Amino acid sequence: MGNRRIEQRIVMASLIAASISIYIGYLGLLSLLIYKIFKMKTCEKDFLGKNNGTLWVIIIYLLFQLLQTRYTFYGLQAFTLIILQIAAYIAIRDNFSTEKEYSTLINILVWGSIIISGIGIIQYFYLDPSDLPKSWVDKNIYDIQIRVYSTLYNPNVLGAYLVSMICMTIASLEEIRKRPVHVISLFLCSICLIFTYSRAALLTLAIATMVLTALKKNKRYIIYGIIILIAALMIDGSNYTQRMNPEFAAKDSSIEYRIEIYRTVIDIIEDHMVFGTGLNTMRVYIDQYSSEIKAPVFHGHNLFLHTMAETGVIGLLLLLIMLGKSIKNSIEMVNESQNRGIKTIGISMSLFYMTLLIQGIVDAVVFAPQYSIFVWTMMAISDGIWINSRKEYRQHRWWKYEG
Repeated sequence: MGNRRIEQRIVMASLIAASISIYIGYLGLLSLLIYKIFKMKTCEKDFLGKNNGTLWVIIIYLLFQLLQTRYTFYGLQAFTLIILQIAAYIAIRDNFSTEKEYSTLINILVWGSIIISGIGIIQYFYLDPSDLPKSWVDKNIYDIQIRVYSTLYNPNVLGAYLVSMICMTIASLEEIRKRPVHVISLFLCSICLIFTYSRAALLTLAIATMVLTALKKNKRYIIYGIIILIAALMIDGSNYTQRMNPEFAAKDSSIEYRIEIYRTVIDIIEDHMVFGTGLNTMRVYIDQYSSEIKAPVFHGHNLFLHTMAETGVIGLLLLLIMLGKSIKNSIEMVNESQNRGIKTIGISMSLFYMTLLIQGIVDAVVFAPQYSIFVWTMMAISDGIWINSRKEYRQHRWWKYEG
């Protein structure tokens, strides 16, 4: 078995493992990194080539972050996980090249979503409500008993993940061969999403279905959105009506909590504009800057504010470059590809990035280790498919499947 095939299998095994336990998933990526270092050729130009130029700038800047932060241990934790995620990104982008290989990888993600959503649904019926943090349910306003979190440890992180997987599966149902698996994933993810009670996730899904309807010119996606709304109202109509009501939302603790976090993060940015406070240090600085927030807060509840607070203007610029490149590749797949398979993957990935950015306004779940492993995987898929397709189009050999 060649190096390429071994790396493929380690990545896929790690993604399935991450669906069950994020710790086992990262152990799998650690084995991938060790294998890549052990097998790396000293004369391999690609490793230091233009494809990895941005990644090397990110790594070097994050190393600098470790030197300048006051909380090296927290920074080292985050830096280690990012290195493992980058290793997975490179392995996917460089070792998956054919339609069959990418279809297999996407199916692995779909199977993982079935595991995660299935565990979440089981939690809804068997989880002890007393085990949930009070801030998750806000009993002073709502009568919510359970908000599921599955193996992702937080309802909002789980909601963001489920929306991204729903967008990927629903857009690809018309093209992907193994439809039953995708249908099962779509059904379970949709039910599990309702059980998260995540307003941001449901709002993001509503916007995504409208965009998908416009792109695909098919009313079935709006119908799907209406079905989800009806299902949510049937399962717990009173609480969902209240949570979507601006009057109730203004009274619950999550809105006040976020506003105070935003104020605090802006104060942090003003004092650490250029380089930020260092990776994974928000948990320390928010408590120092705010007299109202005492519980550990791990992120700034806004993708861009959080990035700027921890890594400064330079870190925010690197994030925008990395995301911008992947978004550009996905949009080009939609606009320029004449192949239905590539175009559909492009739509799926474009919707994924759209959901990520919408969620990023009120959350920074992309930095949660249990979710970021999937974010880097999605970026690798969109970048890898389009890079390979542009190479192979000249030889008329890329992505033979036409539906």
